[in-house]
This record gives sequence, structure tokens and C-alpha cells, in this order.
Amino acid sequence: IPFNDTFAIADLFPFCVPHGYAWNNQTKEFYEIDTVTAGIGFFLISPLDTVIAINGTREATSITDTLYRGWNQIGNPFLYTVRFLDCELIDVYGHQWSMNEAIGRGSVLGTLFWWDPYDHCYRWEPRTQDVVMDPYMGYWIWVQDDSILLVPPPRVWTSQERRTSAGVPENGWRTRLVAEIEGARSE
Repeated sequence: IPFNDTFAIADLFPFCVPHGYAWNNQTKEFYEIDTVTAGIGFFLISPLDTVIAINGTREATSITDTLYRGWNQIGNPFLYTVRFLDCELIDVYGHQWSMNEAIGRGSVLGTLFWWDPYDHCYRWEPRTQDVVMDPYMGYWIWVQDDSILLVPPPRVWTSQERRTSAGVPENGWRTRLVAEIEGARSE
């Protein structure tokens, strides 16, 4: 849910089974929920496909989520996609690591897993640099030890930063086309 508000499931999803289900990161069990809040992944059972409009009062700012050794369920609390590598991890000793550092140390797996409701299976992105957290999605993350995940707000690029970061010449255009289908990618 991309807002700092808490929403009653019955109000947001009146067509769903009365309760949602969330994963307790500490006990490693699912439990029933009646409300949803920013950054918490959850599952709903619905008899039909539908579009949901959510109106909140405050967009989420950065969010922290306590992760426990093993598998944890998280969500993107923002209206825009967040790059996984922009997140940070704080270990049990209070050291704060960039996601690249945490992956290199073996503190966290370098990908996230999500449920594909169309193909009824879990999916993941094998290229760490391409791992993103989309709005309205729940993800599974694996950590070696108890830690805290810091999810920053999506980065807003100025036009000059985009030009510099993309390596676009001052007097010209540069385009990158990526074509992708299941099992193949061309850049």
C-alpha cells in the first residue's frame, strides 16, 4: 500500500474473502489480517479480477522493516518502482550496508521473489542490477541474520543527472532499446 495510512481490507477489497493473509517474519507463519499498511506484503483471495483505486492522505516516506533470519515478506510502500540496489541493510551490530555490500557479504540474497497470479508460480529476476520492487506488489526476501531493511523513496532524477548518468553527448541523443520475452532478452 503506497500510503502511510492503514486501510481496512473490507473497505478496500469488498469482493475478497473477509481476511487477508500476511507472513509473520519472526515466527515464519501466515496469519489473518483485517488491515493493510505501507511496506507490509500481504495476500488476498478474490473470486474475480478487478481494478482497485486507493486514496490516501500521505504518501509513504522511507520505510524500515525488521527482517529475521530466513525468508521474510516485504512490500514497496511507494507509488513508483524502487530499485532493490537502492535499499540498505542494517545488521545486528548496527552496521549499515549498501545492498551491494550486503549481497557481497552474504547477508542477503541478491534477488526478490514474487507470486505471478497469471501463471500461478513464483518468479525472480536473476540479474541483481535489474531487481526492482513495483508498487502494489509483495516480495519475498532472504537474509542470513536478523537485520533491518531500509527502503528509500524512489530516486527522482533531474534532467541533467539523467544526461550525465546515461552518458548522453551534449549535442545529441542516445537511445537504449530493450526487447524481452520470457526466456530471452536483447539490448
